[in-house]
Amino acid sequence: MTTADARQEKGRTLARDRRIKKVEGALWFVPSQTKNEVGYLVNVLAASCSCPDHEERRCKCKHQWAVESVQTVEVAADGSATVTESVKVTRKTYAQDWPAYNAAQCKEKALVQSLLRALCDGIVSPPRAGRGRPSTPLADAVYGMTMKVYTIVSGRRATTDLEACADAGHMAKAPGYNTVFDYFGKPELTALVEDSAAPLACAESKFAVDSTGFSMCTFRRWYDAKYGREMKQAGWIKAHATVGVTTNVITAIRVTDCDANDSPELPALCDGEALHARGGIGRQGVLVALVKWPCHGWPAGATIALRSVNWLSVSSASG
Repeated sequence: MTTADARQEKGRTLARDRRIKKVEGALWFVPSQTKNEVGYLVNVLAASCSCPDHEERRCKCKHQWAVESVQTVEVAADGSATVTESVKVTRKTYAQDWPAYNAAQCKEKALVQSLLRALCDGIVSPPRAGRGRPSTPLADAVYGMTMKVYTIVSGRRATTDLEACADAGHMAKAPGYNTVFDYFGKPELTALVEDSAAPLACAESKFAVDSTGFSMCTFRRWYDAKYGREMKQAGWIKAHATVGVTTNVITAIRVTDCDANDSPELPALCDGEALHARGGIGRQGVLVALVKWPCHGWPAGATIALRSVNWLSVSSASG
């Protein structure tokens, strides 16, 4: 590598320094790499620099190479030049409190279990009808369903975690994985979504409505005569939900087949116990309207904004 190539390579490295600034006109300030609080002025038009290297050797120094890397010159066919200067955006960063972070991560699961138990204490089991084996208490079933999703494992692998929760006193008895699966399919549990959102009523005044898909473990297979081979497609269902934009709490939800359209589900999402809708809403997924709605259990005059929702996590109830 020649001396000129070395200066060019150093200039490209120096160009990453966020302290390089345009002073005025053709003048640029380039900080020194060896001395703190020291810098040099580069004149782009005069092709000069105030550093000792350029003054002694009259060659293109690394500071000039750095400025050239920051700005791009495009020469047109008529000889005119267009200079495009890159803008350095400084992103504010925050120091991580690692002792607090580590402590929170180590205690997260135990804290989730305690908070979930407190949330499930308000669930009342429906009266028992007829004889036979007593069913699992609804509070314990909901606790097991939530912990199954939280562990991000299959229902069978989550059995050990549910038994540990029962041993810790969070449940009277750990439900089996088939019991958990059965409760996932009961539509009457949807009302618990609205009940769990009630404590956050004072914090929400705007809501977003959107839908997302949940892939399942079952497949649809058929033989395609055109391609001469068997084809398959994973089955999936669709969840339509109303979400508070401040706390991300789900206030209403409906689960449909994958082919269900969004607009027919909108009145049910906004006309339930959590939200009573009045007025017309346009196409799903685009911010098209802001409608004032008197809400049951929510602040009067709450605003629902129709817009896209980022779904942070999804989980299948299947094992």
